[in-house]
Amino acid sequence: MGEGPPVQPAGEVRAGHGCVRGPLGSKRRAWELAGHTPVAGTDLARERGPAASHSLYGTEVAPAELRTRMLARHRIIAVGSPPGDAVENDPMAQVKRDTLANHFQACGERRAGGAMITVYARRDHC
Repeated sequence: MGEGPPVQPAGEVRAGHGCVRGPLGSKRRAWELAGHTPVAGTDLARERGPAASHSLYGTEVAPAELRTRMLARHRIIAVGSPPGDAVENDPMAQVKRDTLANHFQACGERRAGGAMITVYARRDHC
C-alpha cells in the first residue's frame, strides 16, 4: 500500500516462504534482468534458472508441481502487475490464483517499482 523499495521483496521472504510471480497479472520475471535477484529457493514456479536452462528467464515446473510447492508453504509473496493490467489465463496463472484463493488469505499489499506485492498466509495466520 504505497510505493516502496525495489521489486524483489527480499525483506519479506524468509525460510519457509515462497514467491510466485504474476498470479493476477502479467509475468514479471523480467524484473530480475534489472538486478532484482530472487531469494534462493523461494521462486516456487522455477525449475531451472537462466544459466542452467540456457534461456533468458529460465524454465518453470508443471502446474501440478507448482500447486504442490505452494501448498507446502505457510506464507507466499505474490509479485504481480498493478490493477488494470491484463490478467493471464494460462494453466500456471490459474493454479496460482486458485491455490491462493482456496488455501490462503491476503494479509497485505503494496506497490513497489511498478509491481504489486501481496503477502498471503494460511487462513487466520496473517
